[in-house]
This record gives sequence, C-alpha cells and structure tokens, in this order.
Amino acid sequence: MIKNNFVLFSAILWIVFVTILTLKHSGKVLGNGYEDVGLLAGFCVVGIFSAEFLLHQLAKTESHFIKNIARISYFIGIPFGYKFAIDGLPSLSILPLGNVPRFITAFLVVPLFVSIWGLLAMVGVVYGGFWIGNTLTSLVNKKKITADESSSSPPETRKKIVN
Repeated sequence: MIKNNFVLFSAILWIVFVTILTLKHSGKVLGNGYEDVGLLAGFCVVGIFSAEFLLHQLAKTESHFIKNIARISYFIGIPFGYKFAIDGLPSLSILPLGNVPRFITAFLVVPLFVSIWGLLAMVGVVYGGFWIGNTLTSLVNKKKITADESSSSPPETRKKIVN
C-alpha cells in the first residue's frame, strides 16, 4: 500500500510541477492544445515509471541512510527531468512526420519522446543518489573502522607490536 501511495504521489507531483511551469511560461495551462496534453501524458509516464524504478532500487537496499539520500535526490531531480525532457523535444525533428496527423503526433510521438528523455534524466538522478549514499556510507564506515582499531588495543600492546 505504501509503495502504491508513493507512486501515486510522485505522478501527481509531476503533473502539478509541469502544470505550474506551463502556466509560468505560456500564461495558460493548455496553451497549444494537443501538444500540451501530450506533454502532460508523457510526464505522467515519467512520474509513474521513475517512481517504480526508485521503489525497485529501494527494495534492494538495506541501509536507511542510503534510502533517504536516494529519495531526496529523486525529488531534487524532478526539475532536471522536466528540463531534460523539454530540451529533448527538438530531437523530434529527425523523424519524418510530414504526413502524420497532428493528433497522432501529439498523443503518441510527443509523450514517447518526453518519456524517454525524462526517464533518462530520472534514472541518472536515482543512480546518482544511490552512489552518493554508498560513498558517504563507505567513508563513514572507514573512519569508524580506523577509530575502532586505534582505540581497541591498549597502549602497552601497541608498543610491544611496534618493538
């Protein structure tokens, strides 16, 4: 139940974020008609699949510290996923879409490209969060091990080992 709530929360967060940015840039929610609906559909896919990917990765991790770092990086990465997906839309120009109806372009091609570019960014952000968490955990563990080794043996024993 918690997993489904997190995925739902993430998808709603993506929709709210995209709607706010669309309002900020164009002054209206659905400024271009089909294209904006296609963008929102693409971002729903990004929100749902990236949240599922994060949950799958969290299930494999035991450390609560690493899990929290990954969650924080996920939510910090949402604006980057949006920007990366919007910047990836000009790559549509490589496709020969001259005779394709505008409806199909808006509801199939645009969401597909938004999903691909947005998911690339979000998967990178999730892996980055796990990498940062693992790195910080290993640094803390190394300091803990060296502190334990130096304090575990009494000073007389250390002198005998050295001599």
